[in-house]
Amino acid sequence: MESLSSKNSVIMREIEISLVQRIVNRVNCRVNFTKELLPSSGAKSRYVVTSQELFKGKNPSIKAGLGLDIADAVEMECPFTSGGYFYNSIGGWTDPETNIYYVGANLHYAALDNAVKAAIDAEQKAIYDRHTDKVIYLKDLDYDYTNEVD
Repeated sequence: MESLSSKNSVIMREIEISLVQRIVNRVNCRVNFTKELLPSSGAKSRYVVTSQELFKGKNPSIKAGLGLDIADAVEMECPFTSGGYFYNSIGGWTDPETNIYYVGANLHYAALDNAVKAAIDAEQKAIYDRHTDKVIYLKDLDYDYTNEVD
């Protein structure tokens, strides 16, 4: 007599999930994350600034084409690193003041001054500090970066 388990056995296989799909999964769950894109120059630097906003809103799972936007940002090539990524990371975070979820293609900076200038240029409201795991809001900084001369 054949056992029930052998008749109803399911063949399972391990399928590798792509980098873009792993990022989309995190975005659709609205988790705070920073996914480094390696190799890229500057990826290990301390301050994270979104330079290309990919999503801003309450429900990223209903945005048509978000997966394609993420794929385009991930696949952009770096002119400085052969075979490397242009952006240092893709990340998402929820602003606790507004409950708005942001997804962006990010560049990383070693110096806070450079990160703040980049955030102002990109019209961002905050910078993420990877060393302290804290969000730095530009409105909370004492230094006036608006009077800088290039």
